[in-house]
Amino acid sequence: LQRWERVLQAMVADAGQRLSAIDVLDPAERVRLDELSNRAVLTGPPAGAAIPVLFAGQVARTPDAVAVTFEGSSLSYRELDEA
Repeated sequence: LQRWERVLQAMVADAGQRLSAIDVLDPAERVRLDELSNRAVLTGPPAGAAIPVLFAGQVARTPDAVAVTFEGSSLSYRELDEA
């Protein structure tokens, strides 16, 4: 119920903002979520960046990290990039 109230308050405060821009988590929930997960996943890619550009950046940063796993087989970012 508190999240719904936060959404309504944000909508009243700025009727022109997009619903997707409203943060429904309170600061304590945000801290807890940051502790449990990777904040970068929540912030998403930079606006306007194309998927191939983002993928190339990931290959450059972590070429030997596992990129995909399927039916017991895995490919690193480098292997997937070269495929």
